[in-house]
This record gives sequence, structure tokens and C-alpha cells, in this order.
Amino acid sequence: MDNDAAILALDPGGTKCHALLVRGDGRALSWGSSEGSGLSGRSEQAFLLAARRALARHVPESLTIISLGPRYIPKPAANVFINAYFKLARRLSIPGRPRPAAQVCRWLVRKLDIPIVAVILVKEDEAAMALAGQPYGLVVLAGTGSFVHGKTRDGRELHLDGIGPVLGDTGSAYFIGLMALRAAAKSDWHLRFHTTLLKRAYSFYGLRNVSELVTFSLKPKDRSVIAAFARVVDEEASAGDAVARRILLEAADELADIVQATSERLEMTGESYTMIGTGSVIMHSAIYWMRLCEQVQKFAPSLTPMRSPHPAVLGFALEALRLAQCPNYEQAADTLLATYQDVMKQGALNDISAVSG
Repeated sequence: MDNDAAILALDPGGTKCHALLVRGDGRALSWGSSEGSGLSGRSEQAFLLAARRALARHVPESLTIISLGPRYIPKPAANVFINAYFKLARRLSIPGRPRPAAQVCRWLVRKLDIPIVAVILVKEDEAAMALAGQPYGLVVLAGTGSFVHGKTRDGRELHLDGIGPVLGDTGSAYFIGLMALRAAAKSDWHLRFHTTLLKRAYSFYGLRNVSELVTFSLKPKDRSVIAAFARVVDEEASAGDAVARRILLEAADELADIVQATSERLEMTGESYTMIGTGSVIMHSAIYWMRLCEQVQKFAPSLTPMRSPHPAVLGFALEALRLAQCPNYEQAADTLLATYQDVMKQGALNDISAVSG
């Protein structure tokens, strides 16, 4: 890849979207983000806001965009690229499954007002493995949603969960937030049900009493609204609330069960592999991560758990560099890891200024 070429990596999560602009030699150029309760990170609004913020300080001559391609697409809006393709496909009578086609590039050119060379869609597990520097192993994600993906040395793969909050997303932030709100609603029923989560829920959602909590629960809302409360659950668990702690432990146990199912079906339980933990819950809750590792150790003692200290969007950028067959990939990867923090800090300051202004 030409050193002057640019990659815009986007990580659209359930509650946020991060964008990182990277030069062809791996040097990080700029950062943008969009997040907030009620704003889905996979919405067109969040995607474009993060992308435009990343492009505000550095505008390359052309771009290669790499982002998330969903495994399960229950509706076109599941991914901004897929949504754009479906709209164009219907208009132009294009058959088949969505692909990173020229039509999608034209849509993005119009939205971002910059020439786009290619659009690459990758899976979250591929980006996570790229960030961890592992060609195989287990990727265990617990963010707004959740999944477990296993890949063996001989190339066998299995992906479990990631099917949404109604049917799955076991042990996810949404899973935790929902359990917490249910616990909060019955906090006054009996002394043994008491939890500090009730007052925290009132404060977090701007409510005054249980009646308003019930009304709030019945209103349609993006899953990110419920998932965002998981952070509060971790805070209260760390402060000593028994109910909050039990919720985190139960959520970790549920996800460990999916890890066991995946590893047993792939015959990985007795083998030496890396278990790559990612997603907001795993990255930010020590209670959750420790419990998950303890449970996994019982059935797969040879698995080595790890959490990357770097934001997930770097995995997308690294995968783009790899797919571009960068001749000095290792050097480019080292450059990216050495330069992204400064642009991320500057980007965060710019985002704050944009909001306050």
C-alpha cells in the first residue's frame, strides 16, 4: 500500500462508533467518535458523525474504508453499508447478497464528499484477532451484544450467539442492564431484594419513582439505552452492592457457558489457544472478566485469556493493512500502535469542543 494512501477504520458498536484515519505506512492521522445513550453506534447518524470528525483535521486525496460486516442481518438497517446497498439494489434491480460494490462507494462518496477507492467489510472476530496478533483461538465479546467465535489451527470455525437481545446476546451489557432494572424495580418488595441500583436508575434515567420506571420500561427504545446501565451495575458491584455483584457474576457465568459450547464443539478444551476478550463489559469490568476466566478455567485449563489494551477500531485498521498486502506489515502495525494514542487524545478534545460549541 502507498504510504500516502489513507484508511478510514470504523468500529460501530451498540452504543458508540469510533473512527480512525490511518496512513498506508500505519501512522495514525486523526480520530473521531460518536456516542450517547439512545444513539446506536451502527446508525447512519453515528457512523457519519464519527467519520466526519476523523476527516475534519486531515482530508486525504482518497480513502479505503473498512468497517463491520454483520453476520446476522434481520433487516437492512443492521449496517449502514448494507442498508445503502439494499436501497440501491432495489432501485437498480440488483440480485444477490450485499457486497462492498461500486454502488456503496458512490453512496459514501456522496455522504463524505471524498473519493473512496474501496469499501471492505470484515467480521468483529477478524478485527479482534488482528488486534491480538493471533491467527486462531477464541474471541469472546461482551459489549452491547455478545458472541463467542472459535477458530482452530486446522481452519475450523464456529460462531455462537450475536443474535440480538431477544434471542441471545448472553451476558452482554444489555443482558446486564435488563437484569439490573428488573432488580431495581423490586428493590422495595423485601429487605433481601434491596439494592442501590434503584436510586442509581432514577438518577441515570431522570426518573422519580417506580411508577415512572415502569412507564420508562414500556416505551420503545434503542437497546443502547438499557445497555448503557451496565456501567452503573459495575460501579455499584465494586462499591459492595450484593445484588449488582450477583448480576455481573451470573452474566459472566452465562457467557462462559457459550464459551464452553463453542470450545467443546471445536474440540479446543484440551488444546492450547488464546481466549481474546473484547467488548465494553469485558474491557471495563474486572469483576466480570475475573469471573469469566475462572469459569472457563474449569473446562478449558489450557486456554490463555487476554484483553487487548487498545481500542477495537485498531483491529479494523490492522486488518485493512493486512488485506492491502502491505509489504512492511509488521513495521506498519508497530507504527500504528505507537501513534494512535496522541491522535485519539486530540480527537477526544475536538469532539468535546464540537459538542460544547
